[in-house]
Amino acid sequence: MHHFLAALRSALFYLATAITVVLFTTALFIFLPLPFRYGRKQISRTWAKLIMHLGSLICGMKVKFVGLEHCPSTPAVYLLKHQSAWETMTLLGVLPPNCAVAKESLLNIPLFGWSMRMAKAIPINRTAGMGAFKKIIALGKNRITEGLSILIFPEGTRVPPGEHPRFHKTAAILAKEAGVPVVPVAHNSGSCWRRNSFLKYPGLITVVIGKPIDSQSMSSSALNNMVYEWIKTEMIKLEGSTP
Repeated sequence: MHHFLAALRSALFYLATAITVVLFTTALFIFLPLPFRYGRKQISRTWAKLIMHLGSLICGMKVKFVGLEHCPSTPAVYLLKHQSAWETMTLLGVLPPNCAVAKESLLNIPLFGWSMRMAKAIPINRTAGMGAFKKIIALGKNRITEGLSILIFPEGTRVPPGEHPRFHKTAAILAKEAGVPVVPVAHNSGSCWRRNSFLKYPGLITVVIGKPIDSQSMSSSALNNMVYEWIKTEMIKLEGSTP
């Protein structure tokens, strides 16, 4: 019965999400000829908040934020734990105006991917090697000059609860080159929305936002390691030391 209810709620959630994607993508297309700050920014942020509320209402995925007051009023590079699609879809609407670095294949999905492109998401093709790295740095700096923060998942892919792979240094290098602080973010979305799983389970997703770290005060490697240790420590507090 538990799995049946989860499956039913998950199906309803995806149906509701699909309807919102059609409606909001249409709205984004309407405002596409205008500068991003006139319409598209507000539309994409509203959609992300709606998805968070739908997840709570339909699937019982409640959300608690700790440390929102730490978010700078000016652009920053946010390094986030990556456990599911939940953080990709929702945190756009809660953190200060931002865009995410996302797989290029994801941005090619009809409607959903198109909407992410219109929301200024930065595509990454991991097979492109150094070219991909240079593209993230160039586009990331461009977005920052436009007043947007950058959301990066330094693990590079979604990881199961309890696992802590090392971080790629791209986010730390971008922050240093752009001259903006780094903000670490830990969360346990994988406890409700598991990696590559259709089922969504009720529970509390806690998002912990750390204090900004001056990217100019240390090397990119030291900065990357500091953020890694902070997020790992917070994750152990949230979910324990074992999967």
